[in-house]
Amino acid sequence: MASNRRQHPRYLKELPVMAELPDGRQLNGTTYDLSCNGACIRVDYDLPSGARLMVELNPPSASKGELYTLWASVLHSRPHRLSTCNLGICYAHPPTHYLQLIERLAAE
Repeated sequence: MASNRRQHPRYLKELPVMAELPDGRQLNGTTYDLSCNGACIRVDYDLPSGARLMVELNPPSASKGELYTLWASVLHSRPHRLSTCNLGICYAHPPTHYLQLIERLAAE
């Protein structure tokens, strides 16, 4: 049996996500899971490991118009169904209000 190398627990949660690349391209998708320091997001575009992106989350439990904006790097990309990819991403410096969101998700 393989050991779980994750440092933080993952919470299965589908949330709308928008990812913006340094060249301005925007990718819309959903999260598959979230943790304190990363996520798995599903988008229609494959990105290489090391690619940098800005991720915006707008969870339904957030205050109206509240966005969670995080800088991230792609750790890996894996094909999903049809033309989508699962991107494993790691956040550069998650802000405190994002960590509070993860705590709320853990309590659900």
